[in-house]
Amino acid sequence: MKKQVVIGIFLMLVLTGISLMPSSPAPPPPPSTVDLIADHKTDIGYVTVRNDPDYIYVNYTVVNPWYLLETDVQVGKNLSDFHLNPKGNPCPGKFEYKMFFETTDVVQNYIEIFRRPTGLKGEINISARAIVYNSETGEIPTA
Repeated sequence: MKKQVVIGIFLMLVLTGISLMPSSPAPPPPPSTVDLIADHKTDIGYVTVRNDPDYIYVNYTVVNPWYLLETDVQVGKNLSDFHLNPKGNPCPGKFEYKMFFETTDVVQNYIEIFRRPTGLKGEINISARAIVYNSETGEIPTA
């Protein structure tokens, strides 16, 4: 049985282009995409965020040999809305939206969909975190 590597990935998306839409017929802003980086150096995929008048969609995509074990998302107006460690990274276990997968699930794409928080208007910040594993290397990089 191959060794599996679990890596914590911390990613802060500051989405200045996403606004909570008033009930007007204006089109939603375009999606925002950032690279998903393991261990601060390995590009393993990407995260895309988009919204419509009712929901926010956070799409995680990783490539072989990486697989998702956990995804976490938090939404806020200001950075003070997030639990950050002294280095400014989001704290594990403090995210509002979570999903867990088994290593046997072999998940490489997952979309977290949630209702827009009530009263959150204008520009928003989204913190997205993933725990992934590498099914080939057996290496455990420092996170």
